[in-house]
Amino acid sequence: MKITDEALDRCFAELERAAVAGERCPMNGCGTDVVQSSLVNALAHDGRIRSEVGGKNWRTVTILVGPNAGKSTMQSPYFVRGRARTYGPQPSAPRSFA
Repeated sequence: MKITDEALDRCFAELERAAVAGERCPMNGCGTDVVQSSLVNALAHDGRIRSEVGGKNWRTVTILVGPNAGKSTMQSPYFVRGRARTYGPQPSAPRSFA
């Protein structure tokens, strides 16, 4: 699948809709052809979302830009912090410059 701006915008809109509704993150082959893993990864690398993939391949997406920034799709019931792969901007640790 070729990654186009239109495809990225449609994927982002679907992820944003799911996050606002508090639903599970849409997946490949589950009734939508809009959300593909390559598009989700591209959105994460662009800094528009943060994506965590935890146990049993459950993806949790957090919206980072726009009016719904901070909203996330449903958290994984299998999530164990430190064991998930995170794609996109990482929260930075507090730094002391003293």
